[in-house]
Amino acid sequence: MIMATKIRLKPTKEQEILFWKSAGIARWAYNYFLAESERIYNDEKRTVKEGEVRKKINNELKPTTHKWLQEVGSNVMKQAVKDADIARKRWFKGMTEKPRFKSRRRSKVSFYVNYESLQRTNEGFRGEKIGSVKTCIALPKLKKGHKYSNPRISFDGRNWFLSIG
Repeated sequence: MIMATKIRLKPTKEQEILFWKSAGIARWAYNYFLAESERIYNDEKRTVKEGEVRKKINNELKPTTHKWLQEVGSNVMKQAVKDADIARKRWFKGMTEKPRFKSRRRSKVSFYVNYESLQRTNEGFRGEKIGSVKTCIALPKLKKGHKYSNPRISFDGRNWFLSIG
């Protein structure tokens, strides 16, 4: 059984700006995948794999017109595309409704943090491109060889939180 923990963060102003950028890129990548999958299905009558869309973003868009994608960790965009693909597959199986585009107003502000680069420190944790972030309480200690599962940073309107399994 995986136990989940939600820990309040104390980010610096620079980290908070990076959090907002990361959440925006995650929302953009999710919406981009949904739009691309719908476009390809309507034009070519086939489903698109999430790997195809990620390659297009990394090889075509990121180096040319979308340089702002390089400001945050690469796994933020990658996991958002995977999340959209999972939502679409669940819809195909009849488990949920059709996935909707995320908007600034009605969607939860959150993004994925790479679990491999997430390291526990005395004051909090160290993450990919976000540096050392202070937390209100220490992250739980893990046994050797274990990693935190599905770490996400979210905003509830007042505070930033890290949720980990």
